[in-house]
Amino acid sequence: YHFILLIPLWGNAQGILKGKVVEAVTLQSIPYATIGLSKQNSGCNADLDGVFAISSKYSDDTIIISSVGYQTTKISVLSLETNNIITSSAKVKTLKEVIVADRRTSSTINPNNCEANNYLTSNSTQYQVAQLMQAPKNNSLLQNIKVCMEKNQGKTVFRVRIYDFDSVTAGPGEELSDTAIQIATNGKENFINLEPYRIFLPQKSFFVSIEWLIIPINKNSFKAKFEGGKRTFVQYKPYIGLRPILNNNMEIWSL
Repeated sequence: YHFILLIPLWGNAQGILKGKVVEAVTLQSIPYATIGLSKQNSGCNADLDGVFAISSKYSDDTIIISSVGYQTTKISVLSLETNNIITSSAKVKTLKEVIVADRRTSSTINPNNCEANNYLTSNSTQYQVAQLMQAPKNNSLLQNIKVCMEKNQGKTVFRVRIYDFDSVTAGPGEELSDTAIQIATNGKENFINLEPYRIFLPQKSFFVSIEWLIIPINKNSFKAKFEGGKRTFVQYKPYIGLRPILNNNMEIWSL
């Protein structure tokens, strides 16, 4: 089993919560863990060393810590000031029987040589965007994906997440990989090899999701006119290109 430890690094002052997310057994840092405040409805990601800092408005808020392969941990803001260690056990994944055949599939976000009609970004309130894909057969092995992004956006780090198709909601269902797939790039097109992750697709329909990481390297600040004055806006890279695939329908879900 793996555990998450949340260790306060400094005293909290002026509404700034600071800490470090590490694995309990090895004490190794967990890069880019997601940190959220429930009542405030805001969040950030830890950095490569598991260190984070987030502004807090409410003393009665709840901190939510999550990372791929780990159970979500919830603690109160006040308890972070008194407890040195918060633990959370790893997710226990039930293995399903898979009939392995020579079935491999590749997917693209988005097709058509990456010439997109729209580009999506995050302002720190949206964390994932998932697009519906189709495999040739059930139980296919997802071999690779191509992610299309706006050119000249500079270096960016993001995560790829793969979800099964939920027949009840017609949206993303169970996550199909228990390993964080983190990508660092500065290219317009990114072919991502997923074969090492051994992601089998139970159904022909599945979702590929891009997760924005709310970290300094992805931050882009700019000023623009707003209500008669100038205002500073913040967006987070990457800028993901999208366009309709079938019947003018993008089949996009925001998570």
